[in-house]
Amino acid sequence: MTAINPIARCCALVGAPACRKTSVVRAVLAGSSHPAYRIGNCHYCLLRGKPVAVLGIYDGGLFDGTDKLSYAVASKAMLVARALRRQGIERVLWEGDRLARRCWLDTFDSEFGPLAMRHYIAHDTDERCRERGSKQSLSWRSGRRSLCARLALQYNAVEVDMTVPRSVETEAAHILTWAAL
Repeated sequence: MTAINPIARCCALVGAPACRKTSVVRAVLAGSSHPAYRIGNCHYCLLRGKPVAVLGIYDGGLFDGTDKLSYAVASKAMLVARALRRQGIERVLWEGDRLARRCWLDTFDSEFGPLAMRHYIAHDTDERCRERGSKQSLSWRSGRRSLCARLALQYNAVEVDMTVPRSVETEAAHILTWAAL
């Protein structure tokens, strides 16, 4: 797996539903040197001594992450980005469908500098969706998979095979290393 571009200030994790994006972020939060605290839809933590904002809600639920955010959050990209800058946040991490939108990607790219994108690929996502009782239709999941693939091409994402053993731990280690730079 490839390390994250060290000059990037924002890292977006995209991929089809159930490709382990939220699992990676949970592992990152578990590796925080101080417990993360939540204000609104954002967790703040120190990752290897650096302040990082992790967008989404991670409270131990089955559908953690940005799945708990309203789709209306897309219109708030600039407000969120500027609020994080005022708070002195140096790096921002997010995953998931709600924020995998051009308005978020372009806003954070312009407000924080270069954006790094990780495109997670997994051949077992339909099986994982069945196991967790997802109500997302196969056609909807296929559409999300296609959208993420298009975004990955547009934003020069690094493709990561998340079915490789220990991929979640390896990705979390890459993110923790990136956060410390």
